[in-house]
Amino acid sequence: MHKNVTNQSIWNLLTVGKVENNILYTHLDDDTYMIHRDIAESIVENVERYKGMVHIIHSNLGNGKTCLMKYLMCRFIENKKVFMYEEQYPDYEKECKKIANMDGEKVLFFENYNLCLEALEKLRGYLDSTITIIVSCRTFLNINMISKLVKVLGKQLEEDFFEYDINTLSNKEKEKIVIMLNKIKVAEFKDIGKKQGLYRLKKYNQWADIVIYYFNSSEVSDQIKKIYLNLSENPNRLLLVVGCIVNNIVGLNLLASQLFDLLEIQQGNVGYTRDPYINEMIGNLNGKIEMRSSILSLYFIRKYSLYCNAVEVMTKMVRNADKLLPKEAVNVKRQLISISNISELFYKKKLGLEAVPDEDLQDEILDYFGKISDVAYYKKNQFFWLQYAMACMDLEKYEMAENHFKLAYAYAREKNINSYQIDVQYGRFLLERSCKRDIEEKEAFKVFKEAHNLWQKVLNTHEAESYYVYKQITVYEEFIKKYMKYFNSNDFNNTNKMINTFISNIERKKKYSVRYTEIRNVINRLKDSKQFLLNNYLQE
Repeated sequence: MHKNVTNQSIWNLLTVGKVENNILYTHLDDDTYMIHRDIAESIVENVERYKGMVHIIHSNLGNGKTCLMKYLMCRFIENKKVFMYEEQYPDYEKECKKIANMDGEKVLFFENYNLCLEALEKLRGYLDSTITIIVSCRTFLNINMISKLVKVLGKQLEEDFFEYDINTLSNKEKEKIVIMLNKIKVAEFKDIGKKQGLYRLKKYNQWADIVIYYFNSSEVSDQIKKIYLNLSENPNRLLLVVGCIVNNIVGLNLLASQLFDLLEIQQGNVGYTRDPYINEMIGNLNGKIEMRSSILSLYFIRKYSLYCNAVEVMTKMVRNADKLLPKEAVNVKRQLISISNISELFYKKKLGLEAVPDEDLQDEILDYFGKISDVAYYKKNQFFWLQYAMACMDLEKYEMAENHFKLAYAYAREKNINSYQIDVQYGRFLLERSCKRDIEEKEAFKVFKEAHNLWQKVLNTHEAESYYVYKQITVYEEFIKKYMKYFNSNDFNNTNKMINTFISNIERKKKYSVRYTEIRNVINRLKDSKQFLLNNYLQE
């Protein structure tokens, strides 16, 4: 059934991420509703040309993964059988077999594949050239999780995968956005031409940036402020919305009933299905209660300084996690101490919104880790103490960090668990602490060698996790530049050899990554460090 695009439908799409499928389906290629992304045609072409492949769509928070996935579903439904994964159920494997036995080509969509690895692994035995898999993930998670995706699907990274980074908007896409903003009468774009509109969007290269720009317009910011003020009148309503934000950004994937249990809120006390202000922010689909828009989630937290509220929610969730089934409880406890997730909420300067000032948040985060450290699951959990140590490092509490690293190592040894994740971060700790705070000259090479050896051990024993080491290259360079003046001739020669070893190890591990540009960048930076070492040593 054809349905017209209205200003209200576009407004809902931009502000709260509400996609109306019947409108999308009848306006796939006219750019009057959802902006047609340039990359979409490449994905369609690759799906048609290369059968049975895996396609990964990734971007940072709020840059259009869900919209692109829905667009592609509408494109493929004309000539293929399309399926969207929602959750596992008792007959899931039987369903996989049934889909595999269907005639014709099938396209299976999985949002946030990092949460669907078990389901994808069960699908593995039924894959053939008639089944295409399209998955999405946040960019930073994809970097960390792609090796696990390769493993569970039993495929070859270089032969069976396509990756699509959709973070950056093209000028052609920006032109379409200017036309849309003009059409719905956004004040800053209503009476200007395309050239002037593009100039206003010049510094906004991601979809999320443009939506935040839109949020800051008087029409939208006034609407969101009204929602905030109304929610604030009832602590439970605000708590519920912040809980949904945490659920959304951290990726807990909780059902409505689970969220209410963890937050200790009675559903009848908030009337969330009837409250118009709550419904502006969150939706309930198949029993899952979540924010309608990832961008709105971060905007709401940052705009109204709801940091303490978010920490309160996280604490409640951790302490009440055992109300869930064991597997779900463990997921909540692990996700809510992940520094990557905490950074998404608080630290990263993104979407045109400032990160939370350290002085406002430092005590809150450290108190959070301190208060939950008595939870039974965490007491002797090496992952918890590693994350606690990393939180201390982020806040330059190096004495606390060192203590927590010792505990992380101790509990890993106690359980005979390989400590490669701890090794990566402890190497970073050694170099970063030395760069932030001076150490004795005679200790410089010793510290550098210890960190270097930890990282090379990880490269040699956990090749698929090499990226974790590559991420530390900045502090490696910084240490060399600060302390090489204290190196004697032996230290210099050994450092030169160590850098060569680093480069050769990376060259050998390239097959474990499809990101050759990034690998080459790391190698070039190591070569630059080597040249810096040589130039400055010869000047002595």
